[in-house]
Amino acid sequence: MNRRNFIYLGAAASGLSLITSPLIIAAEVPKLVGAGGLFYTKEAPGRWKGKEGGHLPQMAIEKIDNKLKVTVTTEHVMKFHEHYIVKHQLLNQDFEYLDEKMFTDPEKDQDPTSTHELVDYKGEVIYALSFCNKHDTWLSMMKI
Repeated sequence: MNRRNFIYLGAAASGLSLITSPLIIAAEVPKLVGAGGLFYTKEAPGRWKGKEGGHLPQMAIEKIDNKLKVTVTTEHVMKFHEHYIVKHQLLNQDFEYLDEKMFTDPEKDQDPTSTHELVDYKGEVIYALSFCNKHDTWLSMMKI
């Protein structure tokens, strides 16, 4: 290899390391980063500090044989299409999708409560997401 190609190769490798460094860092970011940004939590409400009470999903879990009955409630006033909870979603301990309930008509769905039945769930925790049309996505966790 001649000196000029060696210099070009070294410069290219340096540039590549600058490009790939953010990818490596991004791969180490906790799974609490969603496709559209952060899932807000009670401990980390971000820019929505003070909105936790009306947006954080609450869970009640009941074990019945090989089933889990998970009830998710968000203490949020449904102001029709102006400000409402869009849906609840359940994730397993690896943040993989389990189930969801859409509140398709905020004029009729005045109580953002959903019930989910999970058969043979083996995880130790359940995550619930509550999607607000104005205040993003909120996450809570409950041990089983």
